[in-house]
Order: sequence, then structure tokens, then C-alpha cells
Amino acid sequence: MRKMKIDIPQDWNFTKLGELGQFLKGKGIAKSEVLEDGIPCVRYGEIYTNHNDYIKAFTSFTTQESANQSTRLEYGDILFAGSGETLEDIGKSVAFVDEFEAYSGGDIIILRGHNQDPKFLGFLLNTDFVSRQTFQLGQGHSVVHIYSSGLKNVKIPLPPLHEQQKIATILSTWDKALDKLTQLIAAKEQRKKGLMQQLLSSKKRFAGFKDEWKEVKLGDLAEIDKNSLKSNTDPKYFFKYISLSDVNEGTICENLTEYNFSNAPSRAKRIVKSNSVIMATVRPNLQAFALVKDSKDIIVSTGFAVIDHKENLSPYYLIQYLFSKHITNQLEALIVGTNYPAINSSDVRNLKLKLPNIQEQQKIASVLSAADKEIELLKIELERLQQQKKGLMQVLLTGEVRVKIN
Repeated sequence: MRKMKIDIPQDWNFTKLGELGQFLKGKGIAKSEVLEDGIPCVRYGEIYTNHNDYIKAFTSFTTQESANQSTRLEYGDILFAGSGETLEDIGKSVAFVDEFEAYSGGDIIILRGHNQDPKFLGFLLNTDFVSRQTFQLGQGHSVVHIYSSGLKNVKIPLPPLHEQQKIATILSTWDKALDKLTQLIAAKEQRKKGLMQQLLSSKKRFAGFKDEWKEVKLGDLAEIDKNSLKSNTDPKYFFKYISLSDVNEGTICENLTEYNFSNAPSRAKRIVKSNSVIMATVRPNLQAFALVKDSKDIIVSTGFAVIDHKENLSPYYLIQYLFSKHITNQLEALIVGTNYPAINSSDVRNLKLKLPNIQEQQKIASVLSAADKEIELLKIELERLQQQKKGLMQVLLTGEVRVKIN
């Protein structure tokens, strides 16, 4: 086995990217020139936001005039993001594996003429082994850059071409399964949004419920920010802390940071109960809302409003309703024109809800929660497949496991 921090088979070689082909730059295609239809193009930011390993579908298009000022892609081109906000962004690459007309915008570095399997390179160049090298090439602070002069010296393990092709085929099969599952999740999420719109507006009702719905203020049905830690709290009081970054559209991070009161962030103040609903009042348009099912030793940031329901309001209905268009429209009206989008406890109290009786609330919440659970299980399966693919890449792209060549 040959060594360079990883072992590779004897018939593989370590090769510098600069020895494989030539580097050139993308150019043109400003954000203002991007259309929803036209000639396919890719901008540097899309390499780390929209694409993985190789370009499966273009998400941006431009005019012929803009294309004429840009770099036309060729089959097999490897595109590197030349700029990014983090070291993880810069150096990420994707392969172009089509023959049709498409163009590259600026801040993209292109490797051309490498005579290797482009899909194989697309997979290989995004492994941890290569990323560790590109991290060291990043320059800058607020915006990080990488240059072809550095990429030329990145070393990669290369098997014979026929083995590259076999490995690429195996990994592409996993991609197809991942894409299919991703599309299924998107369809389920869209279906749930439609169901929410129908059920939370009373346009669709379950059999047996005929009572008229009422429009009420949230403050009439719940207590807002009732309890907070006092300055004389025991300094040794130990708790898990929910910050704004720990909540994302109904879910709370499982690995919460733990603190004693004496060394906790100044925002760690709000006390929650079981089934409290927490609603981000800072940038509420991002919908960092969630239901706290187990409140034992949990403290949340003052960037949340803590909503504790009264007997005529189901917390499970409420958390679903916070994601409805009715609430979204009210929040947008509250934060319009502000430099720092935020609302306060008074705004939360004055939010209006359309409300059926408690039994119908519970029925609606049950159906929507079941849809959430189905989506959650699919996402767990997606994560499992992604981890399996990552493990497979690790052993195949280093030669630890060899593929059979027919």
C-alpha cells in the first residue's frame, strides 16, 4: 500500500490536480441576470447550496446575451466554488456531466481536460480527505477565497479509469435512491401544507363538528411569558438551555447546551412548563416555533415568547396554527419596514386565532401531527441513507474496499 495519510492499493496513484488538466475561470452572470427560464447556468453560491457531487438539474438560467459574456461548460468540467462565507463552502466542487449548452458564472474555478471519469472526481473531491486540504487553502475572513494556484497542489488518490467508472456507477445508484426519497418528502410536506390550509381555516371539517368557529386573541386563551428566573436564583441551578438557534420549524435540537445559572448566557431566563409553546420573537418570519413536551430543567432564551395555554386551547392545535398563513400574514404586517425584525410580548398576545371547540382542535391537531410524524420518519430514513452513502464513499474512494470489474 502507498501512503499519504491514507492507504491506497498498489495499482492506484496519488496525483496533483494540476497534473490532470488545466484550470480556467468562470465569468459573468450577475444575480440580476439570473432568470427562471432560458439558457442553463450555475453561479458559485449554487455549488454549495444547490448541488452535490455532480449537477443533476440546473436551478438558474440566463439570456443568450449574458451567456455570450460567460464561460461555456464542457462535458467533464469540475467546478469549484472560489468564494464562500466559510471554509466548508470554498473548494466544494461539482462535476458537469452533460453535453448541452450551459454556462459558468464568476468566482468559479474550472478543471478541464483531466481525462478521468467526471462523476468519480465529483464524489472524490468532496470527501473529508480532500476537504482537509482545501480548508488550508482558504484566504480571507468575512469572505473566504480559494485560487487555482492552491488547487493545483491538492493530491487525490486515483484508481484506473475502469475502476473509477464502476465506483461512480455504484454511488450514483445511491444518489437515485436519495433523490427519490427527497422528492417524496417534498411531496408529503406540500400535502401537509395544503391540509393545514384546509383544516385551520374551517374550509374542511370532520364529521360531527358543526359549532361555529370564533376569532379570538391569543392573550385571551393563554398566559405569555409568565415566569422567568430571578437574579437571586441559586448559582448552582443546572439546566439545559434552548437558544434561538436550537429551534427550527417545530423541532428542538436534541443536544442542548447545559449551564449552571452562574455561567449561563444573560438571555437564559424564560421558564417553561410541559406543553409550553415557544415562539421566537426575534426574526419570527423564520418560524422558530416549537412545543416543549418535557420541560424538566429546561430554560429558554428571552428571544422566545413562552405561551402557556388555558383549558380551552390545545397546545398541539396552537403549535400547528402558528405555522398557518393567518399567523404568517399577521407577523409580516408587524415587522414590515423594520431594520431588525422582531415583535414583543404584547404583539404575541394580540395575535388572532380562528378557533373551533376544544374537541375539534384536538382532532385537527391529531391529523396534522400524524402528517408531521410521517415526514419525520422519512427524514430519519433520508439521514440514514446519507450516512450509509458517506461510509460507502469512504471505503470505495480510498480503495479500502475494491469493486469487482466485469
